[in-house]
Parts: sequence; C-alpha cells; structure tokens
Amino acid sequence: MSKYVHKRFYLRELKYAEGKFYVCGEEVVRVDLYGTIVYLSLRLHVTILHLDDGTGIIHCAVFPKVKTGTQNTAGKEEPGDSLGSFLRRLVKPEPQLQLGDLVHIRGRLNVFRNQPQIIVNNLRLVDDVNEEWFRALEIETQKKRLG
Repeated sequence: MSKYVHKRFYLRELKYAEGKFYVCGEEVVRVDLYGTIVYLSLRLHVTILHLDDGTGIIHCAVFPKVKTGTQNTAGKEEPGDSLGSFLRRLVKPEPQLQLGDLVHIRGRLNVFRNQPQIIVNNLRLVDDVNEEWFRALEIETQKKRLG
C-alpha cells in the first residue's frame, strides 16, 4: 500500500522512528481516523483538538480553509466572480465542534514539539455511532488480509 494513501488504523499501532511514522512496518504519511474530541482549543489561526480513538490520544491541528475568491488590488471581488461567491455561500459552514463529539478526520502526520500530530485536511462530524463500529470491522478485516 502506498504511504500517500490515507491509512486506516488504531493509534496504538502508530510507531515513530528516524523521522518517519510506521504502522505494521509500513511507512505512513496520511491517516484516516475516527475518534472522540477530548480537548478543544479554538484560536485565531488554528483549532487544536486531541482525538481519542479508544486506543490512544493524538493532537490534531485544524487550520481555516483558504478563501479562493478572486479579488482585485482594492480588495473588492471581481464582477465575474459573482457565481463563485454565490456558490461559496451555499456551501455548508464549518462544523461547530464540542468536547465529546465523534469526528472522522483525514490528514497528514507531523511532529510538533516532539509529539505526533495530525494536520487535518478534512474533518466531519459523525452523526451515526454505527459508523465507528463499521470502521472497527473494516480495520480488523484489513489486518487479516495483510497477514
């Protein structure tokens, strides 16, 4: 499996050595996890959360999405961008996170202050608790298939 594919695993399986992360002996860069938010800090330029998947806790950093609107030097939107700004208003806003929320995240592994951290690319609140159980079954099936 490519290290650039989002790897599904439990945090207890994550190992760090010589500047690289490994799961079951394979190098991993991108991860895909379900977990419960056990710490939350909303800051101006980043949201810090600690995610618990039942086997361990990892720090996550969620940076705000970059605005993609075309702007001229005066800071006003270009006339041709009205469709783009209309579509951005229709997009669902960022979820309001709370302690205890079950979330699904995808992101890139990183080391910050000598601790493993995930730079989150995609975060989604999970409404159905069964989704977490299906993930557990998926991980166990993946392990059996890999040996």
